[in-house]
Amino acid sequence: MDSNGYTFGVTLHQIDQLNALVGAIRAQGDVLAVSRGELLEARSLPTLGDAIFDAALSAGKILGEVEAQPLR
Repeated sequence: MDSNGYTFGVTLHQIDQLNALVGAIRAQGDVLAVSRGELLEARSLPTLGDAIFDAALSAGKILGEVEAQPLR
């Protein structure tokens, strides 16, 4: 481990990807938070749920990549 306490690195591309995914999750969560269920189309809720799940899964994969990138 590096003497300054850092153990892994992250690229700017990974940070950009994570920011985009968090923004997507936040926006889709906002839609769910302000929408009344009866006003949504029948497939809207499952579609939003799938999109949130997929974005969270992608973020988790990126974080796994970051964890595997030791500082040199």
